[in-house]
Amino acid sequence: PSGERRLELVEGQLYEMPLEGGRHGNVAANIGSRPGIRIEETGAGLTLAGGAGFILQRAPDTVRASDCAFVSKIPATIVELTDDYLEMAPNLVVEVVS
Repeated sequence: PSGERRLELVEGQLYEMPLEGGRHGNVAANIGSRPGIRIEETGAGLTLAGGAGFILQRAPDTVRASDCAFVSKIPATIVELTDDYLEMAPNLVVEVVS
């Protein structure tokens, strides 16, 4: 959509990332939803999608977004889900190549 931008911060530098199309979104949803159901049922952790941001480094900051991510139960128990970025690295990240 016109006017929308997706940015990632890598060692203090902003990089514009392309917006993805329908096929990309469908693949990402399928990859994340199937294990996500099982992860929720078992309480194994959190599944995140939709470009959830992770702060991976400070000074200089690095914030990355993934198509799908998994955070295991141990760090997930100390994570409070808010609208802010998660200050941690996920246990598993999935990026769909377009």
